Amino acid sequence: MIISKKGSDPFVQPAVWFTLALLSPLADANDCAKELLDAQRDQDWIYQVSYQGMGAEATRRLESGSSDRWVLSQSMSLLIVSLNEMSSMRLDGSQLLTFEYLKEQKGLGARTTQISVDRATGTVDSIYKGKSANYQVEGAVLDPLSHSLQIQIDRQCAAKPDSLSYTLVARSGTRSYDYQLLGEESVATPWGELMAERWQREEGKIRDTLWLAPEKAYALVRVEHEEKGELSSLVLSRVNPN
Repeated sequence: MIISKKGSDPFVQPAVWFTLALLSPLADANDCAKELLDAQRDQDWIYQVSYQGMGAEATRRLESGSSDRWVLSQSMSLLIVSLNEMSSMRLDGSQLLTFEYLKEQKGLGARTTQISVDRATGTVDSIYKGKSANYQVEGAVLDPLSHSLQIQIDRQCAAKPDSLSYTLVARSGTRSYDYQLLGEESVATPWGELMAERWQREEGKIRDTLWLAPEKAYALVRVEHEEKGELSSLVLSRVNPN
């Protein structure tokens, strides 16, 4: 059970509310994708984290560089563990393409995963706990952090199928993330109660569920991750502009 804060949040700035409210699908999916990313750029999206009865905050931030380069980062600390993720990607039309992915866990169970993708050769190089691996990929690949942005783009700027599939880079090969639309339900968000699409994927003993708010350009308002009977959750509590 996720306990979310009811009603509107006074920390959400009006500019953020209007930007997301006015964002609408465009005839050109390329322009639509750029518009969606621009609407979230340079803002701190703050999520309340819940895991085994413990609480913390996670900060998610999207920044842009040159030549349609984007960097999405997410960080959180929980007792003696901190987790930082970073995805460097490029927007090609309406498709995000991962170049680098970094996941660093400090404190208890410290470990680092670093993955780089050579778009010219299709070669993926990874380092995990000091051990190197490489493999080949074809076509567009994403990573565990950036694929949620691609889901937003696909829902806002393209057709509306009931299933979505993405190829993600991992340490020793690619993984397929296949989501099914389970329906809509009302959820508490910083903008008040909104209807949100509920998407879910299952892989062995892993279950991921995402809630996306169509009224806010499919903003990611809630996440649940269940693995081996343990449940963790992130609930969007506020959005802070730069």
